[in-house]
Amino acid sequence: MTNCLILSKKNDELPRLTFCPEAFLNLVVLELDYVDKKVRLVEFEEGAMPKLELLLLKEESHWVRGLSSLPSLKQVQLQGHEEPFVDAMRAQLSMHPNKPV
Repeated sequence: MTNCLILSKKNDELPRLTFCPEAFLNLVVLELDYVDKKVRLVEFEEGAMPKLELLLLKEESHWVRGLSSLPSLKQVQLQGHEEPFVDAMRAQLSMHPNKPV
């Protein structure tokens, strides 16, 4: 698959994982698998990953912020998350202009 990035490296130093503006401009698929439990927030800032269409979140529940900043987002897949996280994601996605599934 072209334009695919998988992040699964454990990082004990960062409390959050932030994708900044103009980061990964051509990325189409992002998979987050085993992000350390100390990372409590995954956030997408305005202008980050403008071509991202598919977001895969596996295993641990980390709060996600900024999905509305991903203008090309079409689909979010969740694997192994608890119901409160799923509900929060649904609420955030319901406000996204593309109505990703």
